[in-house]
Amino acid sequence: MLIPTEQEFFVTGLGRRVFDRVFGRSYAFAGETHDYWEGVYVEDGEIEVAERDEVYLMRSGDLLFHAPMEFHRIRAYGDTEPHVHNFSFSLSGHVPDKLADGIFALSPSRGEALLSLLRELRASVTEEGEAAGAVGAAGHRLAAFLTELCGEGETRERLSTTSPANTYRALTRAMASAVCENATLPALAARCFVSVSYAKALFARYAGISPKAYYNSLRLGEARRLLLDGASVTEVSEALHFSSPNNLIRFFKREAGVTPLQYKNKARPARNSFVSPPKPIYKEKEKCYNEGAGGEPVRPRDTGDCF
Repeated sequence: MLIPTEQEFFVTGLGRRVFDRVFGRSYAFAGETHDYWEGVYVEDGEIEVAERDEVYLMRSGDLLFHAPMEFHRIRAYGDTEPHVHNFSFSLSGHVPDKLADGIFALSPSRGEALLSLLRELRASVTEEGEAAGAVGAAGHRLAAFLTELCGEGETRERLSTTSPANTYRALTRAMASAVCENATLPALAARCFVSVSYAKALFARYAGISPKAYYNSLRLGEARRLLLDGASVTEVSEALHFSSPNNLIRFFKREAGVTPLQYKNKARPARNSFVSPPKPIYKEKEKCYNEGAGGEPVRPRDTGDCF
């Protein structure tokens, strides 16, 4: 069942990933990418969240959304044992950019409304006999909550200002500005006054991939943009400073799995949309509920399992 809203987007499914957990001070999640939306709400404590090319600092009352296929990582911050809630869902239609742009600082009343909604979501996906992933009454409430949030709430960019986060931010900015240069990692690291080994360590910490893989993803994205804007393979090769069109074709096929022409012929805008009917947004027989017998949040091991 689709749920129309004033923003013309729809909740098309709910996942079983509805967690209520308290992390240890040393908790660090390795990171993930998935094809559905995920909300992260901090009830207490502080966490540092790496998302795309940015590192955010989230505190009590903060809510952040990860868009589909957006790599993200999380770690406890500030010597706290943060109490964090996570919930997953799928959307289709015209989703406001605001939903994936920064942190919503919820008022106490709105925070309580969200916690009430999350309790309902957990109940809806654990009841026996209910179709897993169905929208139902909880989905109606989630749609209403997102509508109100996007219509009234303002986001803020509360960035982590630790030295590693600032250096990582500088490296990603340098890569973005040099996306057409075919630059080397030593050259990019030198621009930010760091060693190659430290640059690799920062990307391992915040991005979960190597600096080369991150830079290649930026160059692939620029190649895709140019192709969809009508550029030829030769023009894209020249714009991105490949030594020849053949080298661009080999790069594109290795990174994207198709040739530039195949991509150009088949590509369609897909951001914020799901194939209908949407795929299940949970693993079969997944049992990752983290509540004790009395409903209290259970502290997970500091390994990132089941996040």
